[in-house]
Amino acid sequence: MSLQSNEEVICPKCNRKQRVVTWSSINVKLDPELKDELLNDRINIFTCQSCGYVAEIDRSLLYHDMEKRVAIWYRPTKQDLDAIQKVEEGPIQVDEYLTHPIIVDSKKELIIAIKKIDLQEKINKAWELKKSG
Repeated sequence: MSLQSNEEVICPKCNRKQRVVTWSSINVKLDPELKDELLNDRINIFTCQSCGYVAEIDRSLLYHDMEKRVAIWYRPTKQDLDAIQKVEEGPIQVDEYLTHPIIVDSKKELIIAIKKIDLQEKINKAWELKKSG
């Protein structure tokens, strides 16, 4: 499931308050349009309605692709790492890839990791076609 929240943000340039949608989790099987939004750097971005100032909202973000069985966690805090540990130890059964996500330190690294995984999938499909034909 993709998780979003509506936060109040103060523009660092003009000090105007406004509500902004931020994402903490993106499941691209359930919400495939969010993958394009993320790859085009339109997730967790603040644009001031008053002065036009644009900035990234630095939030932890879990990218989850159920079909590829991939989880990538952007910039986890110590609390986020503790949450991963609790999932590993808890009674809930989850796929191993969710308890051992790829951890990246920047949104740029997150986007690069997604593109690498997509490219590897294309290479694997081409290789399978070549082997079978």
